[in-house]
Amino acid sequence: MNQIGYLPSEEKIVYSSEAAWKFIIRNSLSGEEVYSGTMGYSGLDDDTGMDIYVGDFTDFKESGSYILETEGVGESYPFSIGERVYNDALTLAARFFYLQRSGIDITMDDKNSTVTEKGHLQDAVLWDAQAVKKDVHGGWYDAGDFGRYIPTAAFSVNQLLYAFSINPQFHTDGSLDIPESGNGIPDLLDEIKWELSWMLKMQTDEGSVYHKVTTLDYPEMGTVPADNSEPLFIFGPTSSDTAYFTAALARGALILEPYDKDFAYRCRTAALKSYNWLKENPNQFPPGGFQNPLKSKYPMQGGYDFIGSEDHVRMWAAAEIFALAGEDEVLNDFEKLFRKSKVNGDFVKMDWSEPYGLALFAYLNTADTKGVLYKEVLENFKKQADLIVDVSQQSLFHTALRGRSGDFAYVWGSNQVVSANGLELLMAYALFKNQIYLRTAYRQLQYLLGSNGLSKIFLSGIGGNPVEYPHHNLSIHLKQAVGGIVGEGPNGAVEEGSGGDMVLSKLWNKGVPPALCYEDNSESWATNEPTIDANASFTALLSYFAR
Repeated sequence: MNQIGYLPSEEKIVYSSEAAWKFIIRNSLSGEEVYSGTMGYSGLDDDTGMDIYVGDFTDFKESGSYILETEGVGESYPFSIGERVYNDALTLAARFFYLQRSGIDITMDDKNSTVTEKGHLQDAVLWDAQAVKKDVHGGWYDAGDFGRYIPTAAFSVNQLLYAFSINPQFHTDGSLDIPESGNGIPDLLDEIKWELSWMLKMQTDEGSVYHKVTTLDYPEMGTVPADNSEPLFIFGPTSSDTAYFTAALARGALILEPYDKDFAYRCRTAALKSYNWLKENPNQFPPGGFQNPLKSKYPMQGGYDFIGSEDHVRMWAAAEIFALAGEDEVLNDFEKLFRKSKVNGDFVKMDWSEPYGLALFAYLNTADTKGVLYKEVLENFKKQADLIVDVSQQSLFHTALRGRSGDFAYVWGSNQVVSANGLELLMAYALFKNQIYLRTAYRQLQYLLGSNGLSKIFLSGIGGNPVEYPHHNLSIHLKQAVGGIVGEGPNGAVEEGSGGDMVLSKLWNKGVPPALCYEDNSESWATNEPTIDANASFTALLSYFAR
């Protein structure tokens, strides 16, 4: 079950992998029985290898705290029903970005009042010209270690900007208890500004953008920033990173303008400068796309190489610049890239490496609805959403994941895919007002909050069976998971490899079904490492349902 709870008017489902034919719901405080219902056999779930029995209590709408019992099987973790049932989870997920900040002391509001001292304040040097130094301190650490990368930064900023736009009534000044709280700007936008300020430092004078800043090797897990004094290196610049940067800064300028005109102007100026660089450099740079330097004894950190076509990321940049500036020439750029890069009805998942859906949605919210191009883009976006719905309807857990390979596989970072699928469905609902999109988006959220074959809530700090042992430096240092971490989730993609993750490899060797290839283990970076993009997509999805 969902381990947090349910909105009163929305669907409520209980799943059992053991034969169950009846359930009762009790008030968790008084023990009084308040509801009962029947369960039935739903079928064999291929991705878990489980026989699944299902009960529905959607028509039970009374607010309160409860426990559900299934005869002969057991009882659920406590859950609630109420209009504001998701608020605490959303605050945790959104505040996680503050805990990922680089270059600042982090104050933890736990029982020990722990303070993590700032680190990585030193200048970085260019990998290809090490006499050149550059101040690039700040931003968010990308994941459990200390790398900072433009592609995931841009994608995460975009998802958080959507989170704010979806629910500005929730994301207010003071909502996250961060250092900027009380300055008159909504806290989530302050957090986004922190990352955008770092991204601005990654732009060259010509307008191109560097790819990443990292140390040569990964730190020993449990290291805190102040104790990691290894030299920092900047890699790039690249045309793909310039396009990512352009899209994020343009959207940031648009959303921030009513709250901080000066900073929004900086973002606008930088986005237009980078877009002009892309126009002057139409070919991919470096040729073939960015790849880490030739292998040495150092891993150079990060799997964010960008090889192959960058048409979609350039299309995203054009769509966001058109939304910002409304120029016909930019619209023509978008149209050329859209027609060049049609996906012919195939699904294109929304993640850091693939902003196709983001490009379409940015255009659809800006363009003239009467044009031929608009109709084509709208139909294309609808096909993407309908494919997500189709897969969700085939799943016994109603999640749009299946198998070890293909467009909807349980891949590395599958929880981000689930969240982004849910967000794309919310976008489709905004365009088409079809309830199936909204209902399916809600089902993706249920999966993440515990309605899955692992009976795991893929979030730390809340719920009956939360993420407790993430592959995350700060959490390992503190000997407890910091709140708000979205775990990466099941990873059954054997052919893609585990990156040397022995915890996951052992699960594969045992033949564990794809939806169960997960372990809440700090040594499993391929199933249990937090990433800013996963947290951002989850925050955006959950923002719609918070009150």
